[in-house]
Amino acid sequence: MIRYVTPEVRQHGARLQAILARGQDDFDHFDFVDPPLPDRDFAGAVEDMKESARQAVASVMQDSSAT
Repeated sequence: MIRYVTPEVRQHGARLQAILARGQDDFDHFDFVDPPLPDRDFAGAVEDMKESARQAVASVMQDSSAT
């Protein structure tokens, strides 16, 4: 189950584990765990997308300079 709550929210009973999405927890109401790692490395796919974007921009720039 995914719930998004602000850090000042307090659970009654046992402490819950949580992943801090951003900011900091000044209230110490949760036990924080590291977020899960992705199943695969996306670095190669990101570089491919960047190169495709560079080529698309270069093509647009070349076409616009011809007119």
